[in-house]
Formats: sequence, C-alpha cells, structure tokens
Amino acid sequence: MRLVAGMVLAALALVAAPANALAAGPVPPTCTQIVRITGLAFTPPTVAPGGASAANLSLQNCTPGPEVVTATWTGRFVGADGGIPVGCPVLDPLLQKATLGPYGDFHSAVTYTVPGSCAATQLQVTVRIQQDTRILDQRTAALRITQP
Repeated sequence: MRLVAGMVLAALALVAAPANALAAGPVPPTCTQIVRITGLAFTPPTVAPGGASAANLSLQNCTPGPEVVTATWTGRFVGADGGIPVGCPVLDPLLQKATLGPYGDFHSAVTYTVPGSCAATQLQVTVRIQQDTRILDQRTAALRITQP
C-alpha cells in the first residue's frame, strides 16, 4: 500500500510541477558536449541565381546550467574549378551570440541571396559554435545552385 501511495504522490508531483521544471529533466545520453549543433540545413535546399534560401540552425545545451556561446557563420560560393566563381561575392563572417537555458534549445536562421550574375553551383555555409576561444561544435551545409 505504501508503494502505491508513493507512486500516486510522485505522479501528482509531476503533474503539479511548473513547465520549466519539467524542461530541465535528464538529457539523452547522446548529448555529451556543452552545446551541440543538432541541425543545419537550407530551406529550400536548391535555388537558381537571383533566389534566396534560409540556413536554419538548431543548438542544444547539454548542461544543467545556462550557457552563452557565439555562432560564427561563414559562407563561400563554390564553382567547378574550386575558386570563387564569376559574379559571386566574397561573404563576410557573421557573429551571433546565443544564450541557452538549462538543457534548452536555440534556433536561428540566416537568409542568403544568390546574385543573379553568380555562376556558382553551390554555397557552402559553416557554423562554428564557440565559448570564449574553445570550439564546441562545427557543421557545414550546402545550398545547391541550379544554373540556367
């Protein structure tokens, strides 16, 4: 009887707990870093010159405390010969601060426009997650560019 009463009380405590207390539960065993990239992808994944696509980033805090990180976005247009294709700009890095709550998630998007004169076949975007000078994670996504 005591076991059943204890289970009922535990269940009631879970139902009555505030939502943020439930969000700070145990982390899946696959989350072993401080902060990790859980996704980086373009939407749409393919554009023609003159089109635009959003690079969508998702982060996860793997710790029980808040974490502040910097996401450094770098991009590079790529052509068949590996150099910068005709009509394509050199892209400056973009730095973005992110504060993640305990075991929390962070989502961000950066939109890239392919100039109409750009002869590239791909835009490669890399996001590096840093805390001070320590690199926590890095991932690259590629946007396909269809030439007429």
